Amino acid sequence: SLKVLLDECIIDKSQKENKFNEFCYRSREHLHQVFKYRKFQYDFTDYLTCYSDGEHIVGYIRASYDEFLKNTLRLLNIMVDKVKDDDQLTKRMQQRLEVLKNINTERELQIEFPFIYGDLIRGRQFIQNVKRLPQETPEEKEEYQRQKDYYYACALKQNLGNFIKTQTELYRRFIDLRFAYKAFIEKKNYNLVMKDSFNIDKVKMYVVDRYLKICEDNPKDSVWERYSPLIKKFLEENSNKSYILTNDEGRRVSLKDIKNRYEVLCKKHDSRVIYTEWELVPQGKDIMKKEEQSGTIRTISMKEEELDRLRERGEDKTAFYEKTPYLAKVIGLMKYKEYAAYLYENGKIILDRQYDKEYPRTARGDAIYHMGVMDFEHLSKLDKTVLRNLPTVGRITHHGKWQEKVEKLLQEEATDNSKEAVHLLIRKLKKES
Repeated sequence: SLKVLLDECIIDKSQKENKFNEFCYRSREHLHQVFKYRKFQYDFTDYLTCYSDGEHIVGYIRASYDEFLKNTLRLLNIMVDKVKDDDQLTKRMQQRLEVLKNINTERELQIEFPFIYGDLIRGRQFIQNVKRLPQETPEEKEEYQRQKDYYYACALKQNLGNFIKTQTELYRRFIDLRFAYKAFIEKKNYNLVMKDSFNIDKVKMYVVDRYLKICEDNPKDSVWERYSPLIKKFLEENSNKSYILTNDEGRRVSLKDIKNRYEVLCKKHDSRVIYTEWELVPQGKDIMKKEEQSGTIRTISMKEEELDRLRERGEDKTAFYEKTPYLAKVIGLMKYKEYAAYLYENGKIILDRQYDKEYPRTARGDAIYHMGVMDFEHLSKLDKTVLRNLPTVGRITHHGKWQEKVEKLLQEEATDNSKEAVHLLIRKLKKES
């Protein structure tokens, strides 16, 4: 994450904004050199790629082609399990362009291409702001005309037909020339830009944390074999490792943290341990806790009246969810081992703590979390303390008419894409479990 890299590793904190703008400018310049088409302003600089030849901990740091591709797919509202940049993906993007080309109303655009619709709305708002820009000095007049020309060229102020035509042309160029862009950015890197502005020892810690995260998210031995020598090299080399950084997920990263995580991964790959984050449960079936995963639940002395009240609450909650039209129920085995995620046709996913009739206290507390299917795999790996503060996650407490709030979410309109994304996720989880 470029933002976190700047926050944690830049030497002069007052230069963060200037350095960020420099990265954006270079990224935009790269795009324009390939596409030679200035009717877009996306910089694709939220994330960078660190290419290592297997010898250097920090290799070439450059713009991320993966981010460019994933954002392009997101803009076209394409949801895929894994991004494989091949002819099949090209065909799918071209099919989405045909849909875009035949949009007739803004409502259709909002449903089929919500991010492109957002561009339309922001463009209109920006044109209104441009009208209020000062135009007294030659520089101000030039800036006014530049911004006005840009948005009119995008057809953001014109009628819907012109906007659709312009955007269709834009994304067709994205599709046709994306490999040229990939080849171009792989020849470029930001190492010189960072050399005098960043604390390289901190950058090494940050990059090693990312290597560990990749290995933690993907338990394949091939992934571990790729990154473990670099992590080991970092631990053995003579560099300043006394820093404490905060990574993309808000986790505090220190040398002790890196060593502990590295040791855990070494043990897992030595014993070939395979596990999944979630386990599917057939609809209507009770949860069977795995003995090795269940841990110990502390018993608490309660009055029988209180126990009866908790049992009634827990049974009501279980009955409520079993009546909802969920497609699949997924059980967390790690951070969310006491939670279930209910997946629905409209792309909504509801996370709620499971009631265990053997332990009535499980009917107590813990909020309900809800999110879209596109965000589930990423967000379900985060701690609840992090989830509470994310704008893409909703939270409902078990008070008042909470069931009605959940039902309202389930009544939201589904799209073909949301349906497809849910079924893709279910197939993936079945395979992993």
